[in-house]
Amino acid sequence: MIHQHISEGVGFRFITERARNQQLLQENLQRELQQKLVEVSILQQKIDKAMIENAPRANPVIEPEKQSPTPPPSSSKSP
Repeated sequence: MIHQHISEGVGFRFITERARNQQLLQENLQRELQQKLVEVSILQQKIDKAMIENAPRANPVIEPEKQSPTPPPSSSKSP
């Protein structure tokens, strides 16, 4: 009877320790996730800023050299 109480106590301690470890792991993962979300937010802001800064150059004006009268080789010959 005494042996059974001892083993139940050890089992209970094991279960509570395991539950505590699971809780700590969950808290650590939650903190990691929060940190990653902050990093993603910062990167998104940098991307948005870069897109705004580069917006005027997004649709470049066709350069005069690209308007040369010589047609590309593929369209110069008709089949």
